Amino acid sequence: MAIKAYDSITSIDHYYRYFLLDRNGVLIKTGSDVSIEGSNILDIKDRDGVYFAREMLRAIDQPQGVYVTYYFPRTTGGTPLKKRPIAYIYLNLT
Repeated sequence: MAIKAYDSITSIDHYYRYFLLDRNGVLIKTGSDVSIEGSNILDIKDRDGVYFAREMLRAIDQPQGVYVTYYFPRTTGGTPLKKRPIAYIYLNLT
């Protein structure tokens, strides 16, 4: 269900970049670098040492979401770009 909801959102909203991360840190879907889909990114740090996936998963306990600032390249080996997304956890996507 989550993938269907992700595909629905990303098919109409091209302004924001979305990705789908499961609660174990596995990157399910991404709109930028599909080569890393299916990878566990829980232990990946950005250039400043931020475990950004761990920080995003804090949203499980924060219904209002959490903002996480980190640097990440759009493509593998690319220049890390500053990101400051808000992470929301949707447990029951239907």
